[in-house]
Amino acid sequence: MDDTIIARADALMQRRRHSALEAEDLPVLTEVALPATATPASGEDDDIPTLTRAIEAPVTARPSFEAGPVPTLVDIQALGAQLAARIEQQIVAQLPRLIDEAVAEALAEHKSAFSPTPPTRPSS
Repeated sequence: MDDTIIARADALMQRRRHSALEAEDLPVLTEVALPATATPASGEDDDIPTLTRAIEAPVTARPSFEAGPVPTLVDIQALGAQLAARIEQQIVAQLPRLIDEAVAEALAEHKSAFSPTPPTRPSS
């Protein structure tokens, strides 16, 4: 990156910091930027961090993924057959319970819909 751009940005930040009490709408660069090798005349600017050089991030090794065997059409068909067999086993195991619950609910609804109501006496 160009050192003059960094120096200009640094000078602008310093100007904005010193004139924080003044009301400014737009920042304007009016100060001369010092070269990167120059040091400030006074120690008051030491608390502002400045970027003087770029540091590259360390390159980390990426995990390697080993490619497994590519499934063939026969493997996929066998997997589909196994999946279908397991689903069928689960349905056969759960079907009696599901039928019992459905019949019990239907009977409960039927009884509540057709339960006789007590006769009402005519008022005299």
